[in-house]
Amino acid sequence: MERASKTVSSAGGDVVDDNQERGKAASSIGSQSITSVASQESIYETMRRTRMLEPRSSNRRITKNAQFVNVLKECMLNHRWVEAGQVMKAICLEPMQMEDIIWKCGRHIMYNHPKSTQGIVSAFSLKLQRLLNQQGRLEKSVEHAFYLLSKGDLQEAYMTLREAPDLRKGLNVTKRHETEDRWETLAFLYSGLIKYAMWLESKAECSNESEYTDIQFGSQDSSYGSLAIERHADDATRSFEFLTDTAGIWDVFITKHCEILECHEKLGDASEVLHKYKDNNPKNPNAHKYLYGYLKRHNAHPNELVTVLKDLLHLVPSDELALDMCELIQNSADNASLALPFLFDMLDYACWQDDIRPWEKLADLLITVVKNNDSDGLKITKECWDSRSKWWPSYHFRSCHVITDTEQDRNLLDCKAAIATLLPAANTSTGNPFRKCAKRALKHTGAYRRLKKAIKLTKDN
Repeated sequence: MERASKTVSSAGGDVVDDNQERGKAASSIGSQSITSVASQESIYETMRRTRMLEPRSSNRRITKNAQFVNVLKECMLNHRWVEAGQVMKAICLEPMQMEDIIWKCGRHIMYNHPKSTQGIVSAFSLKLQRLLNQQGRLEKSVEHAFYLLSKGDLQEAYMTLREAPDLRKGLNVTKRHETEDRWETLAFLYSGLIKYAMWLESKAECSNESEYTDIQFGSQDSSYGSLAIERHADDATRSFEFLTDTAGIWDVFITKHCEILECHEKLGDASEVLHKYKDNNPKNPNAHKYLYGYLKRHNAHPNELVTVLKDLLHLVPSDELALDMCELIQNSADNASLALPFLFDMLDYACWQDDIRPWEKLADLLITVVKNNDSDGLKITKECWDSRSKWWPSYHFRSCHVITDTEQDRNLLDCKAAIATLLPAANTSTGNPFRKCAKRALKHTGAYRRLKKAIKLTKDN
C-alpha cells in the first residue's frame, strides 16, 4: 500500500505522495501550458505527474506526446541539453509510437549533454535496438557506428556493424539481394569501409616503422604488419565485391575497392570492377571518370581513352575532361578538327566563360583550320556555329566583356577576339564592336598575337 501511494522521482530522488500531489498538479496543468509549468519546477517531475493524472486513452496520449515534443523541440533549439534530457526521460515513460523521436532526439541530446559519455551512448543504443524490429535494428547499428567513427573508434564501430543480427548470421550475397534490405546492404558495405580505414592505418604504421624494423624488431615484426595489411584488405574486398553485379550508385565503395586492388597489384580485377560498374551505371558520370582515370594511370591505348571520354561527355559536355579529349584527338587523330565540337560544347556553359584553357584551344584550332583551308574543319566549324549564331555573340562577344576580360587576363581577350574574327560573328552587330574594342584594348600590349593572325587570315581569304 505504501508503495502504491508514493513514487520515487528519478530526477531528484525525492519521495512524492501521490494523493497529496494529484490535486495540485491537476489544477496547475489544467491552467497552464506544459512549457510554463516546466519553467517552475523540474520538467521531468512535472511531466511524470502529468502522465499519472491523465487517462490512458490513446487519443489523450497522442495529444500529450505532441505537447511534450514541442517542449523538447524548444529545449533543443535553444541548446538547453540538461532540460531536454529531462523531457526525454518523461517521454520514455510511454514510448509507444515515439521510437524515432526517442532514438534521433535522444542521441542528439546525449552527443551534447555535459555529462554524457561514450559508454552511456552505447548503452542507450543497445537498449533501444532490442525494442525495434529487425530492419530498425540494422539502421540503428549503422547510425551508432557513425557516432563511434566520429570519436575515432574504428574497431568498436566495426564490431557494432558486424554484430548486427543479420550480418552476424553470415547471410550469403544471394539471400541479401533477395531480401532487398537496404540497411543490411549498407551495414555490410560500411563495415568494409571501416576495414579500408584500418588497412590505411596499417599501411601508414608499416611505412613509418619500416626503416627501424630490421634494427629493433627484426623481420618477424615486419611480417606481422604485412599480415595485418593483407587481412584488412581481404576483409574490405569481400565486403565490396558483390557491388560489381548490383545496379546502384556505389561511388565511395567502388573507389576504395579499386584502390586496394591496385595497391596489391590485382590490376585485372580492378579493371573488371570498373568496367562492370560503368556498364551497370551508364548514366552515372563518375563511373566513366573512374574508368578513365584507371586507364590513364596504366597507359591504356588512346583510342580506348577516347571511347570512354565520348560516353562521359555525352552525359556532361561541360566536364573538364573535355580538355583531355581534345588533346587526345589532336595527338592521335589525323583530323584535329574533330575536337571542335567538344570545345564549342564546353563553352556553351557559363563555368568556362572566363577560363582561358578552352578558349586557347579553340582559337589555335580555328587559326589552323583557316590557315590550312581545311575543308573538313571548315565544315565542322559551320555546323557548330549554325546552332549558336543567334545567341553566342551576345553571350560571349559583347563590348562590355572587353573591360572585364582585360582586367582578368589579356590573353583571354586575345583568344576571344581572334575567335570572333574567324567566326561569322564578325558580320553581326554584336561581334563587330567587340572585335574593334578588343583590338583597341590590346593594340599597345603584348597580348595581341592570336588576334593579329586572325585578322591577317581574314584579309588573305
